[in-house]
Amino acid sequence: MKNVYLSALMLIFVLNATAQDFRYGKVSKEELLEKQHPKDPEVNAAVLYKNHEVYYDYNPSVGFTLITKVHERVKIYNKEGFEWATKKIINYKSGSDEVKVSGIDGETYYLENGKVKSDRLRNNAIFDDDLNKYRTSTTFTMPSVLEGSVIEYRYTLRSPFLISINDIPLQYTIPINNLEIGVTIPEFLVFKSHFNPRANLEVKIDRGTKTFSATNLETVRTGQKQVSHSYKNNKLEFQQNTYNIEKKDIPALVNEDHVGFLNNYAAVLIWELQHTKFPNSIMENYTQTWDGVVKKIYDHPEFGNELDKSRYFENELDELLKEVSLPKDKMSVIFNFVKAKVKWNDYVGYYTDNGVKDAFKNGAGNIADINLMLIAMLKYAGIKADPVLISTRDNGVPLFPTRNGFNYVVAGVSLNNELIFLDGSDKYLEMGMLPDRARNWQGRIIREDKSSDWVDLMGGSTSEKKILLNIMLDDQFHFEGKFTEVLDGFYAKTYREDFIDLNNDERIKKLEQSYGKIIISDLDVENEKEIDKNIKKSFKFELPNGAEQIGNNIYLNPLLFLAITSNPFKSEDRQFPVILKYPTSVINTVNLMLPNNVKVESLPTNQAFSINDKDVLFKYVVVQSGNFLRITSELKLNTTLYLPEEYEVLKEFYNEIILKNTEKIVLIKT
Repeated sequence: MKNVYLSALMLIFVLNATAQDFRYGKVSKEELLEKQHPKDPEVNAAVLYKNHEVYYDYNPSVGFTLITKVHERVKIYNKEGFEWATKKIINYKSGSDEVKVSGIDGETYYLENGKVKSDRLRNNAIFDDDLNKYRTSTTFTMPSVLEGSVIEYRYTLRSPFLISINDIPLQYTIPINNLEIGVTIPEFLVFKSHFNPRANLEVKIDRGTKTFSATNLETVRTGQKQVSHSYKNNKLEFQQNTYNIEKKDIPALVNEDHVGFLNNYAAVLIWELQHTKFPNSIMENYTQTWDGVVKKIYDHPEFGNELDKSRYFENELDELLKEVSLPKDKMSVIFNFVKAKVKWNDYVGYYTDNGVKDAFKNGAGNIADINLMLIAMLKYAGIKADPVLISTRDNGVPLFPTRNGFNYVVAGVSLNNELIFLDGSDKYLEMGMLPDRARNWQGRIIREDKSSDWVDLMGGSTSEKKILLNIMLDDQFHFEGKFTEVLDGFYAKTYREDFIDLNNDERIKKLEQSYGKIIISDLDVENEKEIDKNIKKSFKFELPNGAEQIGNNIYLNPLLFLAITSNPFKSEDRQFPVILKYPTSVINTVNLMLPNNVKVESLPTNQAFSINDKDVLFKYVVVQSGNFLRITSELKLNTTLYLPEEYEVLKEFYNEIILKNTEKIVLIKT
């Protein structure tokens, strides 16, 4: 029996000795010596431990407060992982009420002469900022971070907003080795939990109940002429619903090309308040419909009231429109006026910041200031315009009706049976275009009678790129020619963003780097600043070594530097949908004049192929007339969404394009 007890004690000792200690401040030498993640050696950092606790604190004098406590321990493997040493906490405020951050502790641990040392996060490295009327931020960067360091921090959030529990992230773009989540909610507040249905991670919640019990001492005053005091104990007791998660080895959320916003696919725990039932009061239902949500938004004074204001712009707008009669021309004038008049201050939101009148006067405002002003001007000019509520890509896709499901607003103009989106926050946007941040599945249009409907944000007109190369191949097999390109839609927008602030030499250098080994001269660009016109770009070029000679044979790629030679879809499989930014059409035409000392031995064959049930097409046509060749390549991608099960087809489609783009013209010297 004695040996049995000794064996049990030894087992307990061994387990305690080998188990990691996740108490704050108990970072081990073994954690610091770890050179790479044992299950994912390519990552730059990993969360060794994450604890996220949510509960309601009760104080007799102030009632309930929503408490969130966070504790994280992160291993930094290399310099690319240093970004994880900075933490930014975004919180909500409304009037005098706000979520407050307290109890920030932080330590950076490292080895010095084989011993564990640490450097403490100091108060002067913690920065608080008011982002706007509704958001604050607290940011800190851990000190003395080196390759191999372990950082650890903890903080507490105290919120007066009892009915709003923040989403709880369960997955990052780095692994999480150990995750502990605990949520405790009084029975008076009935929440429904949701997991992100787009996430591939399965997580189990252990649900239970526990009793809350507290006693406070109350002073009782009696009598009038002769006052006496007595004391009595008041006992508060109620049930609490508990939700707990413990999970190990959560894999990193791996980025993939053309995925939109990666965090839309992260595992997250989301809380929806369904109803409240406090003692001695009736049940209050919080379950909403989308129509109800948008009506509340519209009725808010910083939304609906702002649409009714017009006196501040009437004189200027009347002057601009006095000789404009057609609705589309009026829309264009107003759109360009707003873009020039008010600069975006980089803050999103569907409620105005300081109001449309103030934004108009001072020339700056948030998204709501700009686009509600734009809608008001369009309506004043007799154009049917309505607000469209949007959730930006980094705000995710809402799972249930909630005002937090939106954080952006644009104008939707109904003209000639077409819905045209307008966003005045980006000077390079054309009418009908939305910036990348706002192209997130669907938005909710609110009509003047406060009815609403979902509208698609991912379609729109096709952006076109047309390139013409007129080329001569000399008898030394060097190319000389002229390049002409016409861009519209998002292609034109991208060009303006990348080139408009560069001088001519900088532009030529960037173009030469983009197109390879060509030498560019006589660069000319038209309509660069006329946003509603297509960009036309042209230049002369030389390509000294564009053909390869082997014996009497000369091999050349007819599309030269326009050929698609790399597949954008390289991975073997796909976890997430492929989301292209916008529908596109690219047409390349090459007119090639051959020298008299060669004849054509072989040409690439004409070919066309498409993806079944998709508006996706590739065509390749070669026409010969003596020593003149015309090569036309056309790629149309009018479908922007491809499910993971369609990935292999899309990948193979591009493989076929590459095969065709790399076929050679074979010439023979005569």
